[in-house]
Amino acid sequence: MKKGLSRIFAIAALTGAGLLGIGAGGAAINYQLEIQAPAGIHCTAPKGDGHPVLIIPGWTVDDDYMQPLAARIRDEGYKVYGWDNGYNLGPDAAKASHLETQLKKAYADNGNRKVTLIGYSLGGIYARELSRKYPQLVRDVITLSSPIGMKDKHIDAIRGFFSADKGASTDALTVPTTALFSNHDWIVKARDAEVIPSATAENIEVRPGHFALPFSAEGQGIILNRLAQGAPWQPMDKAACRYTVPRSP
Repeated sequence: MKKGLSRIFAIAALTGAGLLGIGAGGAAINYQLEIQAPAGIHCTAPKGDGHPVLIIPGWTVDDDYMQPLAARIRDEGYKVYGWDNGYNLGPDAAKASHLETQLKKAYADNGNRKVTLIGYSLGGIYARELSRKYPQLVRDVITLSSPIGMKDKHIDAIRGFFSADKGASTDALTVPTTALFSNHDWIVKARDAEVIPSATAENIEVRPGHFALPFSAEGQGIILNRLAQGAPWQPMDKAACRYTVPRSP
């Protein structure tokens, strides 16, 4: 797959190609993993502290698309906020500014408690760059199949909304970071969705592909585990997720 969000956007818009069994570069794709959330997993998480969570949707989708994930998190006692910004159609200075307002609102509404940012796909770029500007308001960042390592002018534009820094989008954050990636993702390559591992940054491989990830038991279970993570931050215990059916290769 060629790099660049324009390529990714075109592929995402042509999801119907799955009916032909053909994906990016003509490669065969496991569509059960790409579009349908696989069964056979149970992830455990302790009871969380109910801190605020801000969920940022991916390209071409809005808060409604993220509602199943938001509802699951809300059911566990967390205060959930959407980006309240309509559809994410790529770099948009006005939406970036409104996202800053949402973060400040979530922080203030909850007695100045730090906020977890969850960004899906391109929403993860917004989440990462927002945390760079306001690390004092952010508890941690969780990205779901986000094109972190992709070199693209659109990603550079989003970073420019939050900072004049000309560094790379892969530069380490000052807040704890969890990046979920999948080798069954035909929208964002696994290596592009990963962060550089460190004492406060981890990568977690999941089975679901790009479209299924936010709705999957695996993705949601891992997110709840990370939300319940106390201080000091620690990487997720691999034993926290139990597979009741064999993992796919």
